[in-house]
Amino acid sequence: MAHLHLISNKNGQVIDQKIYCSDICNLIDNGQNYNGWCGCNEIDYTQKCDNKNCGNIVNGIEKTMDLTT
Repeated sequence: MAHLHLISNKNGQVIDQKIYCSDICNLIDNGQNYNGWCGCNEIDYTQKCDNKNCGNIVNGIEKTMDLTT
């Protein structure tokens, strides 16, 4: 499950996101821009945690899908 940091424009619309392996990585990476807990999110594709000092992998749902059936 992914923890997200949602990035909004001046109108409050979400325009981007950062994906983290944990809330701690979100907090450390965003500091004063941390928007609070936003965990338990599914992401489509596996990727590295956006905290450059972490290196953990955040699994996407393609890892859980069995495409052979």
